[in-house]
Amino acid sequence: MVAVSPKPPILDHVIVGINEVTRRLESQIRGLRTAVRVSSEGAHSLSDSRREIKVIFVCRDDIDPPLLISHIPHLIGTYNSARPSEPIKTVSLPKDSEGTLANAMGLRRAAVLAFDVDCPAIDEFQSLLQPISAIAAPWLTTGEQLVPTHIKQLRTTAPADMKASKGQRIAGCKAAKQVKKGKSEAKVRQK
Repeated sequence: MVAVSPKPPILDHVIVGINEVTRRLESQIRGLRTAVRVSSEGAHSLSDSRREIKVIFVCRDDIDPPLLISHIPHLIGTYNSARPSEPIKTVSLPKDSEGTLANAMGLRRAAVLAFDVDCPAIDEFQSLLQPISAIAAPWLTTGEQLVPTHIKQLRTTAPADMKASKGQRIAGCKAAKQVKKGKSEAKVRQK
């Protein structure tokens, strides 16, 4: 008879995979807005009962194409701008760490890992995560005033006169056809 070891308690606090972490981040961002349902009994606040993410580990160098995780920093920045007192920290892991994580968890792929606030080992991470700055999106905060854009010059490749440019292009094509036609007639005469 094979003895099955009990599941480690930390696994209840780990979110694995790009899609799962994205869903949880989106849920947390939605949760920042207070949703209220009005019924005959009165107004009730709707909230997500899941624990919030505290730290995310991303195997950025192992993901091909990188577009798969390009949305994650934006989501984190959105959340951190709305809740600067409790930011989500992001750690980029070195190359080839995805395979190591996947093997340790018994999965095929593990590109993104997240730990929630109730994770038993989160206090040990806190001291290690202190020097890591949180991703922020300062343009989303309402307290700061944005500086207006001041453009002095604009460089473009578009022609100033589109009609004249089109006429020159057509004339150039006709001249190229004439040259090509002359060369082909010269080859026929030589034979």
